[in-house]
Amino acid sequence: MSKKYDTDTYTQVCAWIGTACQLAAEPRTVTDFEEFMSDKFGYRVKYINEYNTHDAANPKRVDLLFALHKDDVDKMVVDRFTKFGGGEIKWYEDYVVNSRDIIPTNQLLPDVS
Repeated sequence: MSKKYDTDTYTQVCAWIGTACQLAAEPRTVTDFEEFMSDKFGYRVKYINEYNTHDAANPKRVDLLFALHKDDVDKMVVDRFTKFGGGEIKWYEDYVVNSRDIIPTNQLLPDVS
């Protein structure tokens, strides 16, 4: 999976647990998602991907990956818990460590072991 954004500007990858854009019951575009994050929360983001997980307890679960602008990372440290339901947004590195068994192997980003 190649990255389609400037990794020098969008430095932190995040996983939004249980959130869909293109795979939603009423699909939205990537632009819709990026504008929603900007307009509603003030975050500059780049959509990466979303996929169905292998979560047996929640078989319809979709997780969405996005890259966060480097100047917004400090704000997200707190907002992940206060604005986004107590931890539904996770740093990608933590997400992989804690959820590797439900992430489809072909969906892992190549630079994470």
